[in-house]
Amino acid sequence: MLENTITYTQGIITNYGGRIKSDCDFSAERNRKVIHQNEWWFSVVDVVQALTDQSDFQNARKYWNKLAESLKTEGSESVTNCHRLKLPAPDRKMREADCANTKATFRLIQSIS
Repeated sequence: MLENTITYTQGIITNYGGRIKSDCDFSAERNRKVIHQNEWWFSVVDVVQALTDQSDFQNARKYWNKLAESLKTEGSESVTNCHRLKLPAPDRKMREADCANTKATFRLIQSIS
């Protein structure tokens, strides 16, 4: 079991758990997040976009779809721990998006790194 603490300050997310140290700029525009069941949930596509330096949302979405496929075939629980939650879309409407809590987000970071 991964034990991680998360610091979310001024758009920077940092893992102090010892296994990863990821300082990525998750500014408010680039990473949508919501509190669900008393914990932070982050948009998976936005996290992928920040980690892979994708300039286009669609490319990040396609990257996430391919990654999710490969993680499912490997039997990873990271994909099954993602939930579809409503987040503001670029058109300012609330739309469902794949979201991960902090634990699943760090597992996703490990998969990409």
